[in-house]
Amino acid sequence: MIDALRLDEHGQLFALSQAVRAVCEETKTAQAECDTWTGVCGWLISQADVWRADPWLAEFVAGQVWDVWRALTRAAREPDSPSIPCAVEGCHGRITALDDGTGGWLWPDVCTDGHRVDRAELVRRWKATQPAPLADVAQTVGRSPRTLARWVAAGWLKAAAQDGRTPLYRADEAQRIAALMERTA
Repeated sequence: MIDALRLDEHGQLFALSQAVRAVCEETKTAQAECDTWTGVCGWLISQADVWRADPWLAEFVAGQVWDVWRALTRAAREPDSPSIPCAVEGCHGRITALDDGTGGWLWPDVCTDGHRVDRAELVRRWKATQPAPLADVAQTVGRSPRTLARWVAAGWLKAAAQDGRTPLYRADEAQRIAALMERTA
């Protein structure tokens, strides 16, 4: 997190300042004296009509802002909103949850392509993507923990995360391996 807030040329404030500098140089605007997050962001917002009119500047500023946002999000360890693919055959839409402001998620009634969502199925599918201890994943998949341990030892099932020293696995990955095993049997 400290690197994200550095004030030298390796920090994110510097990256935004470069966007300000580019706008000033390309539009022959007097160099803005911005040396704070508030100052830089406020100046970029106030000059949005100017830099959005130039395709190169619009791409450069948007790229810098996106990179800074991504770095700060990573530094704050803000999780992305959960998102899963639509269950309708052939649909490429996704179902993305919205933050409810209390640490929970609100799921929409339709995917991005407009298909209705079965909430019980949605919750089951989403939970399958959440890392859990091997015993919990085994129970979800309907296999013994020992079988899943063999899959781990063989390198077929890999840990998705860790909780202290406990490796956590995804049930959807274990289910995929189980389906492959059934097809080859």
